[in-house]
Amino acid sequence: MGADPTVPLHETLLFFLKVCPLLVTFKPDPNDQHVKEFGDELYTVTLEVQDILQCGGITMPHTEDADLSYFLQLQIRCSQ
Repeated sequence: MGADPTVPLHETLLFFLKVCPLLVTFKPDPNDQHVKEFGDELYTVTLEVQDILQCGGITMPHTEDADLSYFLQLQIRCSQ
């Protein structure tokens, strides 16, 4: 199945992180313009905690003169 050409391939969104003993869920900000246009299902990610092998925080400049941006990098197990 190919990518939908009407959906942006790369966007910066504010996400909310929900962690419970079994699942980690990333839900997008419902006020974001892309979420309003395309729906939150497109941007929601749920992972089982047992499938997270490693995680770490990354700090990078967003632009040359802007504040830093913070990212969560995950290494996950993919089922075959």
